[in-house]
Amino acid sequence: MNPTFLSREEVVVLTGFKSKSKQVRYLINSGVPFFLSAHGVPNIPRTSIESPSQKATPNPPARWTPKIK
Repeated sequence: MNPTFLSREEVVVLTGFKSKSKQVRYLINSGVPFFLSAHGVPNIPRTSIESPSQKATPNPPARWTPKIK
């Protein structure tokens, strides 16, 4: 087991597909970051699945409003 990337079995469980091309299509449509190996196998960093809350977009800056008296 590689602690950096999900195993092939974990990718099948995550995507629901055994086909590499269907896995890639699912990951793209779901917005899951991944890297393709030289053999076309999607490698998904474990951190992108285990801690998605840390990747939340920051709050936009407060909108400026004039002070009217």
